[in-house]
Amino acid sequence: MDAGGKDWLFYSVMATIVWGFWGFLPKLSTARLDPRSALVYGVCGSIFVGLWVAIQHGKLLTFEPLGFTFAFLTGLCGSVGGLFFLHAIKKGPVSLVICLTALYPAISVLLAMLIIKEPVSARQWIGIVMAICSMMLVSL
Repeated sequence: MDAGGKDWLFYSVMATIVWGFWGFLPKLSTARLDPRSALVYGVCGSIFVGLWVAIQHGKLLTFEPLGFTFAFLTGLCGSVGGLFFLHAIKKGPVSLVICLTALYPAISVLLAMLIIKEPVSARQWIGIVMAICSMMLVSL
C-alpha cells in the first residue's frame, strides 16, 4: 500500500474478509462440538497467531501497564463474547445470529464518543442508523 495513508483501508478489507470466515466457521465447529470446546480450540488458534506475531516481530514486544490492561481486557471481552456467540450460532441460523451480533460496532462507536470523546459526524450517524436498519431487514 502507499505510504501516504491508505493502509487502514487494506487492513479493514482484509479484516472484513477474515471475519467473514470467523462468522461462518463456528456453525461448522458447533455442529460437531459443544460451544465450550469450540471456544477452547478457537483460543488455541488465537494463541498460534499471537506466537507467530511475537516470533516474526524479531524483538521484544513493548509493555506499558495500562496498555497491557486494555489489551488483556480486549482478549477477555473477545473470548466471553465469543462464548455467547458460539452458543447462539449452535442454536440459531447463521444469517440471523451474524446480523444481530454485527451490531457491536454501534456499541464501540458509542463507547468511543463517551470515553475518548471521538466525534461522530451527522453523515456517520446516518450510516450507522442505515446499517442497523439493513441488519434488521436481513434478519426478518
